[in-house]
Amino acid sequence: MTDSLSATRLGSEVPRRGNRFSFNLARLILWINGWQVVGTPPNARRFVISAAPHTSNWDGFHFLVVAAYLGVDVRWVAKQSLFKGLLGKLLLFMGGVPVDRAAAGGLVPAIVEQFRNHDQLALVIAPEGTRGATDLWKSGFHRIARSAGVPIACGFLDYRTKRAGFGPTFEAEADLRLTLDKMTAFYQTITPKHPENFLLPRAEPESDD
Repeated sequence: MTDSLSATRLGSEVPRRGNRFSFNLARLILWINGWQVVGTPPNARRFVISAAPHTSNWDGFHFLVVAAYLGVDVRWVAKQSLFKGLLGKLLLFMGGVPVDRAAAGGLVPAIVEQFRNHDQLALVIAPEGTRGATDLWKSGFHRIARSAGVPIACGFLDYRTKRAGFGPTFEAEADLRLTLDKMTAFYQTITPKHPENFLLPRAEPESDD
């Protein structure tokens, strides 16, 4: 791994987390696995991170290591009932954000509320919604970005080149298709761990969570 980046290259507005130990541990893990970190997130206090392609359970682990290396405080959502006792404390420490999936209006408004309640929030969402092959990407990430007024940053893991990090950042267009077209132009160059399970997207109806 080329040690080409450090947390000091993050913009001043980016949510930060970590210390020298977490940086060095992440750097070691990346080196052992042969990953090179490229790109940085947008210089914004709040944004959605598109986690794609998502074809393996390893994707989440590798991306959290990338975030630790960069010093970015990334978060992810899980159902509220999991955040109890020691498990709950562990999930919170690992970046989990509890969301009531049964809240009035559905999951999307509940996540939008999290953005409204946090001054800084970089939230990872897998738009495919599954590790299996699907070209019907979930529209929730787009509606969250639109409703919360935050940009979408393209996070990625390219298993062919062993490069990982952040690609371009987009504002969520009013038309979901336009946003997906921009994302497709980037993600079609990325090779996932299981290429047979990655299909470029067509839009899911906007009414679905």
